[in-house]
Amino acid sequence: MANLLERPPQFRHDFDMPNTTWKNGRKFSFPVRDRHGNNINFRLECRLDKGNKRFVLRWQDPTDLDPKTGKKKSKTKSCKSYEEAFQRVKDFEFREDQRSSRAKQRLTFLSDDQLRDAEMALSTLPNGLSLKEVVDQFVQELPSKEATINETYEAWMTEGKRAGKRKSSISSREDRTRDFRATHGKKMAHKVTFKDVEEVVFKKLQNGKDPSDRTIINRWSCIRSLMNRAIEKGYVKRDGNPCEIRNGFCELPSPTASKTFLSVEETRELIKNATTYKDGIMLAYFSLACFSGLRPYEIHGGAFRSPVGADPLRWEDINLHSQHAEILVSEQQSKTRFTRWAPLRDYNANLQILLNHSRSLGHELITNKNFKENWRAVVRDSKLSFEGADADKCRRSFATYLYNKEHEVADNTLAKIMGNSPYVLNKHYKSVIQAGEGAKFFKIGIGGKKLTHKDLNLFKTLQLNRKMGEMIQERIEASE
Repeated sequence: MANLLERPPQFRHDFDMPNTTWKNGRKFSFPVRDRHGNNINFRLECRLDKGNKRFVLRWQDPTDLDPKTGKKKSKTKSCKSYEEAFQRVKDFEFREDQRSSRAKQRLTFLSDDQLRDAEMALSTLPNGLSLKEVVDQFVQELPSKEATINETYEAWMTEGKRAGKRKSSISSREDRTRDFRATHGKKMAHKVTFKDVEEVVFKKLQNGKDPSDRTIINRWSCIRSLMNRAIEKGYVKRDGNPCEIRNGFCELPSPTASKTFLSVEETRELIKNATTYKDGIMLAYFSLACFSGLRPYEIHGGAFRSPVGADPLRWEDINLHSQHAEILVSEQQSKTRFTRWAPLRDYNANLQILLNHSRSLGHELITNKNFKENWRAVVRDSKLSFEGADADKCRRSFATYLYNKEHEVADNTLAKIMGNSPYVLNKHYKSVIQAGEGAKFFKIGIGGKKLTHKDLNLFKTLQLNRKMGEMIQERIEASE
């Protein structure tokens, strides 16, 4: 049986056809074989027939000879379109292939198109597999249930809350799928195509500008997670996620990691404004953001979004006066979902001075009420921006300046302090700067002023006296 995939290029089904519109005198050729192996050349010509545009198909059948002359009979068929003529040639070849295969003929209710599709399917089957086995396997992968995108989303969100996902994670799911749900929320999950997803992922921003590479990745990632949930629930067939390249989705951009950080002067101005604004109500936050290595959420605990339900750091979470001063980051606050301690050492003694001063002012460590407005006021007064990729600018500053100041701090140690892997630390946070800048950064004190050696020595003396007092008190209690 002739293999349809081995037809000449101009007759293959997957061949990108030349211009097939009617043009007087334009010609096409379709060589095929009949059941006896004879070559038959179908010729198609564009002609005018009494003013009507026609596609005239001509061929000679080697098995149909003129009894008088013994020559092949010429046959002609007038068609209204190129597609009609092309289909006639395909039907001829299919019948001839069927006859030459000596396939057993029997009554069937399948149309010619269905029989042709079945023949093509059989010709592409791997050895040892029947068409039924392949069809059964395919049907098993089809979705077993139906649900709309909105229904899938509601279940996804409910499960996330039950699983104890962080509020920031739940909020990200809501924000990054909002446009997708608004556009395709009522569509059945298994009917969503890669074009539907691309429409949302690459959608322009409200200001008319193109989205950044990071925004594109964030949108795609969240929609992909939602569609994966639909697959797990049986609403979409396995390997049917429209967000995957193998299913038609285009290649995504590779955003360059942003490693911007604050200059020493910018940090001084930020701490100065935090000290003076509302009697230092934001001093503790910005001091921790710049000099501890903690993530913003790990400090304010969601107060930036809403004071309701926020779980920020408290003074009880910081052991300022212990022998080994450190900050507790709980499992609920940590992005990695693991409890860790951020140390307060000699390298960031300025942070301890700032925190002690902030505590003496009588404020809570983080004041939930109007936190967002207060944060924006200090940032605006400092003429800074922490939007988009710059949201982690303070944290990147800590990593960059600490590495510059304390070269003996290994990547593993610094990564542990910040709650990252060494790979992420080097890719996203740490930058190389001029020698001596790190020492300047960690000498920024109250009001943005530079801490002198006298200030630092006085602080160390007070710390030493406090530790000595604690040791004496412990001995007294032990002796009793």
